[in-house]
Amino acid sequence: MKIVIVGAGEVGYYLVKRLVSEGDNAIIIEIDPEIIVMSQNHLMLL
Repeated sequence: MKIVIVGAGEVGYYLVKRLVSEGDNAIIIEIDPEIIVMSQNHLMLL
């Protein structure tokens, strides 16, 4: 399934982590560069 998450705060981060672990494709829309870098490092995102 393809899913778009707006915001990678606590809830968005948890959702993406869970969805990816279940094999779904998730796209995060985030404007805060620090959160983007943290998400890329912890979730191995492109």
